[in-house]
Amino acid sequence: MFSCVALAILGCQPQQVRPDQPVVRRTTPLIIKRPGEQEISLGGAPVSTVVPEKSFPGTGQFVKPISPQSPTPRPALADQEVSFNFEATPVPEVVKTILGDLLLETYVIGPGVGGTVTFATAKPIKGDQALAVLEMLLSWSGAALVRKGDAYLVVQTQSAVPGNLTPQMGALLQSRGYEVRAVPLKYISATQMDELLKPYAKPGSTLKADNARSMIVVGGTRSELENYLKVIESFDVDWMAGMSFGLFSLERVEVKDLMPELEAIFGDGQGGGTGPSASPLAGMVRMLPVERLNAILVITPQQQYLRQVETWIKRLDRGGSDGGARLYVYDVLNVKAIYLADRLNEIFNGQAAAPRQQRSTRGEVAPGLQGGILSSSGRNVASREQPVPPPVTPTPAGGAEAAGGLNLLEGQDVRITAVEESNSLLIRASAAQYEVLKSAIKRLDSEPLQVKVDAKLLEVKLTNNLSFGVQWWLERAVDPAL
Repeated sequence: MFSCVALAILGCQPQQVRPDQPVVRRTTPLIIKRPGEQEISLGGAPVSTVVPEKSFPGTGQFVKPISPQSPTPRPALADQEVSFNFEATPVPEVVKTILGDLLLETYVIGPGVGGTVTFATAKPIKGDQALAVLEMLLSWSGAALVRKGDAYLVVQTQSAVPGNLTPQMGALLQSRGYEVRAVPLKYISATQMDELLKPYAKPGSTLKADNARSMIVVGGTRSELENYLKVIESFDVDWMAGMSFGLFSLERVEVKDLMPELEAIFGDGQGGGTGPSASPLAGMVRMLPVERLNAILVITPQQQYLRQVETWIKRLDRGGSDGGARLYVYDVLNVKAIYLADRLNEIFNGQAAAPRQQRSTRGEVAPGLQGGILSSSGRNVASREQPVPPPVTPTPAGGAEAAGGLNLLEGQDVRITAVEESNSLLIRASAAQYEVLKSAIKRLDSEPLQVKVDAKLLEVKLTNNLSFGVQWWLERAVDPAL
């Protein structure tokens, strides 16, 4: 049996990319390098590659929780109802009535606790609410109720914490009296949380704002601590996830020249102005100049402001006709940059294209490879493609006009150079000249005509079935018994 398989390998054009899509090209070999190892090149000469160092995450725990003391069971007062009517009653007598007579608790009144209170209930309240009422009345007189062991201490508020209380963590389910809570923060600094908490807390409620441990320590009664924890939970959010960031590179204008114009549109950007002349957007949009990259970093809590700033940056990033020359890089997508540079220099600078090595304008395979025909014999026959010379642009009538160009770019001289490795154009021109060149480049950098090739893979097997003739084979194909 003899079989023959033929497969035609045709040249193909590289994948086309729309001009509005970013083009990522890798013209240098990939290098893999780990700390303490040699470079591993996947082709070509080694190149320097920045490899990030390995991160070492920690536990994130900076406070060791302390087991709270077991609370003393309260008397069963949930089903009882009590009424209070204090008229200029001294504080020690109020403590005796509620803490000693009603709740049957042992207590000690410290020095400096005094004053009188006036309080009356319009209707009876639950007995288990009496302790909260006592804490409220003591706070009016600058005193606090502290649980210590099996007894209560009634002391001045500034003397409640030292020597009596330790910071606790967790829920406030069994909180009784004045307590201290250590609250770990996830996303916001402790000093910033202290500033946010001040309008909602009593003076002196924040005992410690520790940025090193990202923790804030607050003190108060159970009801006060519940309010503080709600405020902390409301403001302790992922600030970085909520903010919108944008880094916009400038092409024609220096960042130091564009910043005053943007700040005039979007306010001072630092939240400093509060008077009648302050911008309503002050503090909503922050713009930081990055002169090293000639770019502007925009930070805003509103995503729509980021798009508006981008729009205005594009509008203002335009140079005048009297601007100096700058260097621009344009990535060519669909044609050869070297041919495009010749045409642009010929049109705008009047420079005739230098003779180059003739090459085909048809589809090409990967660099360094050749098209060929693969057969079952194992031979690789290289395709003999006749080189097609590049198109020659006729010299316009009147050599003086060709030598001097079309005089479309006024001002400084324009330099256009092709970078074959990245298929890009390196242009030295002013901003106004670059706009004219850019419009011409976009028209010339169009997708070439494509050729659709349909290929079929055929396999022919030669056997001895027809050795006795076609008729003999057909008869037995109809009736195998013959």
